[in-house]
Amino acid sequence: MTKIYSKALEKELEVGRLIGKKASEEEGPVLIFTGGIHGNEPSGIFALKKVLDKIDSENIPFKGAFYAISGNLWALERGERFHKHDLNRLWSMDRMELLKSGKLKSEDEDTSQQLEIYDLISNILEKEKGPFYFIDLHTTSSETMPFLTVNDSLLNRKFTEQYPVPMILGIEEYLDGPLLSYINELGYIAFGFEGGQHDDLASIENHEAFVWLSMV
Repeated sequence: MTKIYSKALEKELEVGRLIGKKASEEEGPVLIFTGGIHGNEPSGIFALKKVLDKIDSENIPFKGAFYAISGNLWALERGERFHKHDLNRLWSMDRMELLKSGKLKSEDEDTSQQLEIYDLISNILEKEKGPFYFIDLHTTSSETMPFLTVNDSLLNRKFTEQYPVPMILGIEEYLDGPLLSYINELGYIAFGFEGGQHDDLASIENHEAFVWLSMV
């Protein structure tokens, strides 16, 4: 378990790789949320935990399954963006081929985190029937209004156009090796949501609201 601190809440939270999971006996969509891919962005972690706790306390019914996954736990514990390599730039197809073949070595903390996340996502895809929706929660260094970051594919567009927030399309053209691009290459809907500034309380509130909206 890793201790993560939120400046916005002035509160500490202890989580593992899997923040939590909820599954219904009724078949339905599988939502996989990631938070804290960058260690200086804890907002998504706290928002996901709040949603999971509320589902429990109010016994909220739903169909399908809901997974909440922690990103770079090493960096989150230290409040740093990453150790040696940006965890959200390590998912290029060439590198993933090395990972799948067992040739990728854990030479730094970021690679160790990637291997754990890959194993967990692979297990979810193998276990669940889908359809699958991957959503990565982020924040920004400066103040901003919430917006979506979306790789420009027909599947992504069709789903994300339902959200009442601005969208940045085609971001994959400017980034090398983000997690969401790898997920898209597997054939699944995957996109990011930027909730606001790193340490702003509104970012946690925006993330929480976005998770509920996504479940609806």
